Amino acid sequence: MQVTETSAEGLKREFKITVPASEVEEKISRRLGEIGRSVRIPGFRPGKVPLPLLRKRYGPAVRHEVLETTVQGSSAEAMREHNLRPALPPQVEIVSAAEGADLEYKMSIELLPDMPEPDFTGLGIERLVAEVPEEDLDRAIERLAESQRKTEPVDRPAESGDLIVVDFVGKIGDVEFPGGKGENVSIELGAGRFIPGFEDQLTGAKAGEERTIKVTFPADYGAPDLAGKDATFDVKVKEVQQRLPAAIDDSLAEAVGLENLAELRQEVRQRMQRDYDSVARQRVKRALLDKLAERYDFPVPPGMVEMEFNTIWAQYEAEREGRKRMVAGQADANSGAAEGPVDAAALIAPEETAL
Repeated sequence: MQVTETSAEGLKREFKITVPASEVEEKISRRLGEIGRSVRIPGFRPGKVPLPLLRKRYGPAVRHEVLETTVQGSSAEAMREHNLRPALPPQVEIVSAAEGADLEYKMSIELLPDMPEPDFTGLGIERLVAEVPEEDLDRAIERLAESQRKTEPVDRPAESGDLIVVDFVGKIGDVEFPGGKGENVSIELGAGRFIPGFEDQLTGAKAGEERTIKVTFPADYGAPDLAGKDATFDVKVKEVQQRLPAAIDDSLAEAVGLENLAELRQEVRQRMQRDYDSVARQRVKRALLDKLAERYDFPVPPGMVEMEFNTIWAQYEAEREGRKRMVAGQADANSGAAEGPVDAAALIAPEETAL
């Protein structure tokens, strides 16, 4: 094997590696021999199949296998010989792998930088000790109580904050669009979970009333066939419900599987404390890394930077999709039935609604 360094720039190295054809062919013949000892071919006893027949039948697959293992082995050997510390797996580009010719390929690699042993002497880090203020705990309990509020039917025009149960059919022009039909969909007026104008035009409606709602889908709406288009929804209001006052007592605790209000407050406090402690640890970690970055300066492999960026971006996309599914899931939970490939309530809800 011949290894030639062709480029050395910063932490990047490039090599040309050549493996003699004789070595490749020897490995192919050895592998074919291993196959011949176990393969069964009509007319031949095990271990007696002629090598030319094995080469004809299994040669291409074996050659591919041998080339792959040879590249892996020779690249690892080259890195050991040159005392390289790779930051990431090497990138390989085959230059020549023709039968009977030397195997030749290029190997590109990014190296770990030489880093000094970190000295933490004199690094003063402020460690925050977080306690849960009573007012924060009270607000958390209030939000929980708000989420558990019950409703009751009322015989009056719908007001902001009420829930209305509706059936609707959406149209572009005079044509119904897929997924634009829903039954028993629950809508909270004033919550802003639907596209602009939809909830406003249902304020004042009573049970049994029918209305035609005119809206325009946002230009950046997720369904391209609806984005920016005017639409109408024929809506039948089936029920108007008002929310009952939020109860902050033992019944609230029982609703979430706890014994009493005192136990609920303790559980919420512990969860908030864990969240606060986690934030405090992250701030200590961030402060320590910032101080180390000020004290030490060394190059970073570009590939590792790109990999970290991709990881962060993938996390952002996953969280964004999670928020979309929350909106769709909430709409689905509120809908008794929906037709079409897209849940109707989710279809008319804004993509970035914060529940």
